Amino acid sequence: MEDSREIELKIHFGGSMKKIGEEDYEYLLLGIRYVEWKIDEIVWDRFVEFCKEDALIRAPLALSGYKLEK
Repeated sequence: MEDSREIELKIHFGGSMKKIGEEDYEYLLLGIRYVEWKIDEIVWDRFVEFCKEDALIRAPLALSGYKLEK
């Protein structure tokens, strides 16, 4: 069963992570984009395509993480 609902994603790209304290990190970002993707289309290849086409990042995608908004 496919899920065609769209959700808004806030994608941070470029930059680096800075450790704060014992368990927290701060993201020092270079760019941010909001996109609306269908839930069933959120796959690794979609992020790779986003980096190349939308964010214009030429380096290979190496890391991915997520954080649920409160």
